[in-house]
Order: sequence, then C-alpha cells, then structure tokens
Amino acid sequence: MERIVSRGERIRYKCIRSGTCCGSGPNVALTAFDICRIARFLNTEWRSLVGRYIYAVIADQIPIPVLRGINNRCVFLQTSNSLPTCSIYPARPRRCRLFPFIPISPSIKDKMYVSRICP
Repeated sequence: MERIVSRGERIRYKCIRSGTCCGSGPNVALTAFDICRIARFLNTEWRSLVGRYIYAVIADQIPIPVLRGINNRCVFLQTSNSLPTCSIYPARPRRCRLFPFIPISPSIKDKMYVSRICP
C-alpha cells in the first residue's frame, strides 16, 4: 500500500539515483506536451517517436501514449559512470518529474501517493 500525503504536509525526499523508478516497469503515460518536449529535445518530428520510443495502450477505447520499455526498463534509461541516467532528463515526462509523488486521480487535487518502490 502506498503512503498518502495531503496538501501542505511536508515530506523529506532526496533522489539517490538508484534508477528504481525507471526500471520498475513500463507504461509511463505521456501528455501531448511530454511528446512535443521529447521530440524537440531529440531534434526530431514527434511522429518519428511513435513505435521507436512511444506506443499506445488502449484503455476503455481511448488510446493513451506511453513510453516504450525494454525488459521493464525505460527506453531512455542508460548507465553512466555506473549510475543510472536518463538520456532525456531535461525533457523527461511529467510523471517522471513528479516521481516518487503520484497523483491519485484528476478529481483528487489535495492528496498524492508516495511510491514505496523509491528507496
């Protein structure tokens, strides 16, 4: 069970760059802004990301773009100096920017989950 924090509640967090979040499974949902930001960072057309880096998951007949995973690791996760590194860090998706904080739902704006997989 994930910990729930409320708006205004303080929590200490320091990223130790374990790469656990990037290697914990696929299905990082993307917004249109995420896709455009990644394409701009990679200096390419957004359409060229489809298939190579992004695919669609159908949820209730609605296609949701997600990052491709390779062996349950983000396609953009690399190792540099024996540390996990995001190759698109400045353009990483919103969900990655928020991690380890995870929105509960669009209708619940005053609480968030804190992921337990994050060391």
